[in-house]
Amino acid sequence: MSSDRTTWLDGLRGVTICLVILHHCYLSVAFALPELGQSFLLPAYTIDRAIALVRMPAFFLCSGILFAIPAARGWKWFLTKRIAWTVWVVALWGWITVGLTFLGFQIYPWGGSNPTVRGLQMALVEPIGNMWFIYTIAILGVFGMTFRGLGKTSFLLLASVLSLAALLIVYYGNLPSGFDLVIRNLGMRGFLFFTIGFVFAKSFIDMPSGRLLGALIALAIWTFCAYLLKQLNGETLFYRPILSVPATFSAIYILRYALANLPSMSRGFEYLGRRSLELFLLHQFFVAIFFFSMLPLLGRIGGEAYIAIMFLATMMSSIVLARLLRRVPDNVFFAVPSGLKSVR
Repeated sequence: MSSDRTTWLDGLRGVTICLVILHHCYLSVAFALPELGQSFLLPAYTIDRAIALVRMPAFFLCSGILFAIPAARGWKWFLTKRIAWTVWVVALWGWITVGLTFLGFQIYPWGGSNPTVRGLQMALVEPIGNMWFIYTIAILGVFGMTFRGLGKTSFLLLASVLSLAALLIVYYGNLPSGFDLVIRNLGMRGFLFFTIGFVFAKSFIDMPSGRLLGALIALAIWTFCAYLLKQLNGETLFYRPILSVPATFSAIYILRYALANLPSMSRGFEYLGRRSLELFLLHQFFVAIFFFSMLPLLGRIGGEAYIAIMFLATMMSSIVLARLLRRVPDNVFFAVPSGLKSVR
């Protein structure tokens, strides 16, 4: 898979990680505004809800695409490289999160007071905070490796059945928050979109840049899906995955067209995409730092401006810290140390 054929996928990852960080900034501010007796001037909730239709589905789709080629290396590669890396990252960043929580650092500002860390979270059996994503990707990797020999139709059918089963578990069960996030995201987005990306990887890699008319039609489809979601007052657990399919494909078409026609923007998002995992692991700490340190400003400048400042400060700080951490010997914050590799 040559780099020139995957640059737009890096751009896709860059856009999605930006949307994830923006969403966490929004959640923090949306939680604080009512306590100040204020609200957003713009329809921020509606905008965030429309983006939510495509944000994580696109992330999982891209993960499936990029997993398809190395998966051909077989189970030895998967266990010694992918799973070993997952265990290391979960242990390191999971315990960093647990430790900071015990010290009183409120990592998730939209959750009110610091939650109690449960024993299963300390043991890293249950994910803590946004580590649910790493657990989910690992489960999807095992799923992809196990059933990659199936035909496309059977693979997609199995993914759909597992998605429905996961949604039913969430709907009828009462899971702890960490397990709930894993199962919920597997049901709403993970199994289906990862599998679509996995089985149609070549088609997405070779996806043409598209046309302006097609991008406008795609925007209309996405808008209509968001409108339908808005009309579904109340429980949307089973409806959102259905609406996410046309909305996500439409958003990806729009993005492919934009990246092909705006090379300067494309290069910026490609860089962020190549650092998407590092930004994902680091950003939440800076969201909390900037939210609480700038909180007196919120009542003066309004929610929208506050989100913009938080977002830019978080992005810049995460990029800088990621560059510094990569200079640590063996890149231990983002890769398995060579000493542990030799043990295997």
